Amino acid sequence: MEAVVRSMDGEPHLLLVWPFTSTRIEEAMASDPRQERAARNESLFRDVNERIKSTASNLSPMFTEFMCECADDSCFEHVSLTSEEYSSVRGMGPVYFILRPGHEVADIERVVGGEADRFEIVEKQDVAAEVATELDHRS
Repeated sequence: MEAVVRSMDGEPHLLLVWPFTSTRIEEAMASDPRQERAARNESLFRDVNERIKSTASNLSPMFTEFMCECADDSCFEHVSLTSEEYSSVRGMGPVYFILRPGHEVADIERVVGGEADRFEIVEKQDVAAEVATELDHRS
C-alpha cells in the first residue's frame, strides 16, 4: 500500500493506493443478476475502504481518499471523508455505502444523506440489500 499526502482546497488529504486488480471484480460479476452484481461490486470497494480506514486511523484527523463504493465496476474515483465520517456511515449498517455525488443507481439504492459536494450515503434496496448484508464481514 502506498500513502500520499496531498493538499486539496487547503486541507491535507491522504490518498492510500491499494494494490488490487479488477480480476476479483470481474469474477464477482460473471453471470450475476444486475442487483446482485452491483451489491457485490460495492461490497468489494467497501472491503478496500475498510483497509484504507484501518491504515488512516493511526494518522492525524484529516481527509482520507476512500474508493467510491458505487455499482460501476469501471469507477475508481475517490471520495474524501474523515475517518470519523467513514466510521459513522459503516456504523449505520451493512446496506449503507459511500458514493461520489451522482453515482447512485435509482433502481437498487436511494440517497439518504451525505455532504453534497463530497459524498453521498446510499441505502441498498431489495436484492442488493440482501447481498450487501450477506457479504458484510461485520454482520
